[in-house]
Amino acid sequence: MTHELKTPVFLIKLAAKILEERLQVSEHTVLQLIKRESDRLLYCFISIKYLI
Repeated sequence: MTHELKTPVFLIKLAAKILEERLQVSEHTVLQLIKRESDRLLYCFISIKYLI
């Protein structure tokens, strides 16, 4: 289960990293939101893994 959940989050984080290099500074606010929320999801998935 963890693999199926973590892989999409890692891909979102990778896409955000690529976008960060290409976007203007004024557009980084939305990008920071994407990165922060994907980190939260990843943390939740890892926490769930240890509860199961």
